[in-house]
Amino acid sequence: MSDLPYPHLMTFGDWQRKYAAWLNAVIGIGGKVLLDVGTAYGAQIKAMIDIGCYAVGCDKDPRFIEHCPWREVKKRMFVWDVTEDIPQFVINQFFYNPMEQNKFQIIHTHALLEHIPEEKIPIMLKNLKEVADPWAIHFHVVTIAESPEWQKIGDPDHVSIFPYKKWLQIFKDNGYSDIKHYFQNRLLAAEMNIKNFYAEYQWGLFILLGDRSPQIKDRRGIYGTVR
Repeated sequence: MSDLPYPHLMTFGDWQRKYAAWLNAVIGIGGKVLLDVGTAYGAQIKAMIDIGCYAVGCDKDPRFIEHCPWREVKKRMFVWDVTEDIPQFVINQFFYNPMEQNKFQIIHTHALLEHIPEEKIPIMLKNLKEVADPWAIHFHVVTIAESPEWQKIGDPDHVSIFPYKKWLQIFKDNGYSDIKHYFQNRLLAAEMNIKNFYAEYQWGLFILLGDRSPQIKDRRGIYGTVR
């Protein structure tokens, strides 16, 4: 087991439970279909499942899934490098309905984006929009230039440590809208009542909406955009 990547991510306990509760308080994940990208051994989706979220996880390294210690979580994990083409089985599962039902309602990443080379970020963001419902919430926790030094230098695989404003511009350039201000009161309440994750870790926290509203036909057969 010593040669496995990030063995500390196999830990499950109070931190993971509180994070799932915090996330639920901020954006309401209970009863939602959520994709956790860069899920590692699945500890976070286990906590999400325990509070009633239908969470699914993917990671590019099959060793994470092979060594997931929770049977009920392992069956909800699959291998996908989100900077590469979408696997056919994902297309089969999430693209069959022309009205775009049954896609993920929440896209979640935690400490992933800083591992993605800058030139590959656009294809990753495009792929995530493709498997998401048009009105899905995209929730990203990122180590940024303003984060504490121990976070930035603590992982040699960090290749995209950018200021908060640069990340916002990257999202905007790739067709996302910043909607975090709509959740500000819920975020403050979660920080006070559950755990002050945001203040303690000084994450870059991004709550976004992908700019790809669905089109529907009216009674005359004319397409219009749903807003």
